[in-house]
Amino acid sequence: MDRAYRTNDYDVLFNHIFEWGEAKEHTSEKEPTDLSVVGNMEYYYDAKLDTDIIRLKNSRETFAPFYASSGVQSVLPIVVMTDYFTGPVFSNTIDLSKQDVADFFKKIANSRTQNDQDLGSVINQAARIFNYKNTRLYIEEPEQNLFPESQQSLIG
Repeated sequence: MDRAYRTNDYDVLFNHIFEWGEAKEHTSEKEPTDLSVVGNMEYYYDAKLDTDIIRLKNSRETFAPFYASSGVQSVLPIVVMTDYFTGPVFSNTIDLSKQDVADFFKKIANSRTQNDQDLGSVINQAARIFNYKNTRLYIEEPEQNLFPESQQSLIG
């Protein structure tokens, strides 16, 4: 396959790290992500301490993911990122390149607007391009170190 069409392994890794940081920042002690797929747990990121925290729902006891089982450790980023990319990400605006913005305004300049209604339509189109529209998630396989019930719950 031509190199131009393949992703660089480092790009994929750095993109995942960036997205993980973005997703976990949308959790907090008051708004945790539910980890019930692996038990009676929830996850949140403490920005003040720059630390990831898992909390047991029934006892409110907290601990670092380092001390969680391998199943919890492996499912944690999947659940947190899935929750983020199917919810809060849609309230974010997209960072467009200067070229993207320039191309859009060239399109506006080249279009002929007949009246204010046409201009309003163009302005609405401009507002829409700055927001996320959809999410496509590809989970290759549920984690092998999860119980079958947890694997099914993760995907279902």
